[in-house]
Amino acid sequence: MRIKNRKVTIDYEATKAFFKRRAEKFTEENPYSVTMYQDKNKELVAARNAKEIEKLYPYLNINRQSKVLDIACGIGRWADALPEDIAEYCGIDFSPELIEIATQRNTKENFHYYIGGGRTGNRGTQSSS
Repeated sequence: MRIKNRKVTIDYEATKAFFKRRAEKFTEENPYSVTMYQDKNKELVAARNAKEIEKLYPYLNINRQSKVLDIACGIGRWADALPEDIAEYCGIDFSPELIEIATQRNTKENFHYYIGGGRTGNRGTQSSS
């Protein structure tokens, strides 16, 4: 990772632990706060999510033949925004806890979730839920 022309080392295990703690804060009442970090303001989270989808969705050109690869899918926030009748959705995240939440929340038949990351030799595994 680079920050203003400076290389910064990211601790993979610390990052994984961070997202595990975020997953523990999941509530169905304010689901997107897990990755949008506004735990105490569900209205702000909902508004930010809606605005992001409103701005970006048109650029995706989604139709029935669409196959979507969502890298760093978290709890499947973008899966929630997609219609069920697309050809396929594949969500990948390195956090098994977030993939577990995504799998439980999004049960659309052609939507699949995998645990995987960008580290060398890290192979994804499909969530069993």
